[in-house]
Amino acid sequence: MEYHESLNVSLAQWRSAPAPRPAQDGISSSDVTFLGKLWANAFETSKTGEVEAAAFQALVWETVQDSKIDLDDDNFDLYRTNGFTKDVYALANEWIDNINNGIWTDTVDLYVLKDHCSQDFITTVPEPTSMALALVGGLMLLGRGRRQRIA
Repeated sequence: MEYHESLNVSLAQWRSAPAPRPAQDGISSSDVTFLGKLWANAFETSKTGEVEAAAFQALVWETVQDSKIDLDDDNFDLYRTNGFTKDVYALANEWIDNINNGIWTDTVDLYVLKDHCSQDFITTVPEPTSMALALVGGLMLLGRGRRQRIA
């Protein structure tokens, strides 16, 4: 017996949101700007260790769950009860300072995949040049594999 479930996903670009929405009903345009800078400057770093991953996750969660980005207040608190969470807290606050003080200025456009049956998914969409290069590279690899099978 096979089970197939259809998934209706809508793609929305956060950057083009017409007006800020309150935090409890979504995220504001300043939150979008914050997340774009966080993603552009810390996403790759977040893949290098558990503290970095947790700091990135905490800031995304803080941004979408609270009315302000403050790890000590509101709905989402990062309790510092052990060495790991203290390190996460310190790194997350360092990243907040980098964004708020203009040290991190790079940004990316973020998109959200929304579905009523699952948690929203945030992602970037590669620029056309990168996508084209990836396609050309993939085609070259397919061609090379085909030539090797023929020979």
